[in-house]
Amino acid sequence: MLALVLNMLFVLHPQDGPHAEVDLTVEDREIALVITANLAWLDELIDIPRELPENLHRTETGAAVDALEAFLFDQPTVVVDGSSTLVWTSTSPIANHPDPALLPLFPKAGMRGLRKWRFEFHSTLEHPPEQVTLRWHEFAPDRITDPLDPPPLPVTGEIQAQGLVDPFMLTPAEPAYTWHRTSGGLGARLATYAPPAAVMNPVSIALRITLGGSILTSLVLWRFGPRPLPAAIGFGLSLAIAITLFQTPQRVMPTDQLTPVAEALHINMYRAFDYTERSAVYDSLALSVGGELLDTVYEEIFASLVMRDEGGAVARVTSITHHEVTPEPAQLIKNADTSQWNTWVRLHWTVRGRVTHWGHSHQRADRWSAQFRLEETSNGWRFTEGVFEERTPEDLEIPDVL
Repeated sequence: MLALVLNMLFVLHPQDGPHAEVDLTVEDREIALVITANLAWLDELIDIPRELPENLHRTETGAAVDALEAFLFDQPTVVVDGSSTLVWTSTSPIANHPDPALLPLFPKAGMRGLRKWRFEFHSTLEHPPEQVTLRWHEFAPDRITDPLDPPPLPVTGEIQAQGLVDPFMLTPAEPAYTWHRTSGGLGARLATYAPPAAVMNPVSIALRITLGGSILTSLVLWRFGPRPLPAAIGFGLSLAIAITLFQTPQRVMPTDQLTPVAEALHINMYRAFDYTERSAVYDSLALSVGGELLDTVYEEIFASLVMRDEGGAVARVTSITHHEVTPEPAQLIKNADTSQWNTWVRLHWTVRGRVTHWGHSHQRADRWSAQFRLEETSNGWRFTEGVFEERTPEDLEIPDVL
């Protein structure tokens, strides 16, 4: 029974190999590079002299820091505004405390796979940077995917700057990620859409033409007809058409113009969670969501991104795939001073995210369905009401970086 449980755990968390996380924090006067890696990853790329293969003694960590610093900065790994001549300082590395009971899950790497270290390097800056590039030069082999001919293992992590967090993945094909300083406030990162415009109702146009023809025909029958009955019927029909025309909306909002509006607002709901401060998340959400729905959206999405089995780490959204975005015919609501369009939109989508935790990365995917009221407000289009109907895991939570 124990072997079966261990096998199931291994399927869910196959970490018996090198894995690492690379995080970059950009501030106005300082930049920090943090490497969290297990010993298996470090041993693949650098030579760390030590007495015990499974661990580093505190007297050996200095040599490990020097070796990793040389690996990172002998080549231009971090380039700030075109310059790689940065002076780096390091802090004492921090080790995790792995549970030896997990060793059966690591038959190859053993404690070198379980034992992880966090290395921090800092460099001061003279001016707030406008552009920072992180370029990776050498990749560890992915011995889990193919032990005989291991492919290069991607490097994943996050760049935190201007109160935002962006996940990235570096590969030999795309070994660099470049951050650019943004301006324009919260709206600079949001998806945009063409403002929808109402058009003349085709039904109204047809009724107008029909009414004109009916009146003209009735006048001809009244003037030249041998009997008054046909003209009277014609005038009665014209009156019925006129009443119908009066009750028919003169303008309509094409649903094909509302679909991109709903898609953009929905994407922006998730982009709000790229911010690290709760107040900034709310301010960004308010550009897409209004009314009491604001709190509902925050609670639903935030709860879906929190990975409680990873110590409460928050997954970063990597992609959103819309399977259905279907607006109902919009209605024009007339108030005392304004007239505003609104409709209900049904959405089905899949959101994928990644969370990094002590040197390894997990991805998850959830499929959702919801209905939101899409409304034209004085501040632009917003989702103002709605309900999240269903959330279903689309696949197992599995590591994408081992």
